Amino acid sequence: MTTPLDLPPNIMADFFGRSVKEVSKTVGPENVNVITQAEHLKDETYLEQPFTHGSRYILNQDYLVASAVVFLRSVPEIQA
Repeated sequence: MTTPLDLPPNIMADFFGRSVKEVSKTVGPENVNVITQAEHLKDETYLEQPFTHGSRYILNQDYLVASAVVFLRSVPEIQA
């Protein structure tokens, strides 16, 4: 299992790992990105918004970050 930089609140690592595996089965592992390093939290440009954290943050930028990002490419993937 890939360990994320930060787990969601009240979520244990084993549950997170099982959830990532299940999502990967549905949409393919190439469409699931677990955030493992602070470098993944880079700010993007206006036209390329960041997927890992809010671009207009009120709290510390590192306070609310994603543990994983899922890139859905079709309606059936969203419905799954």
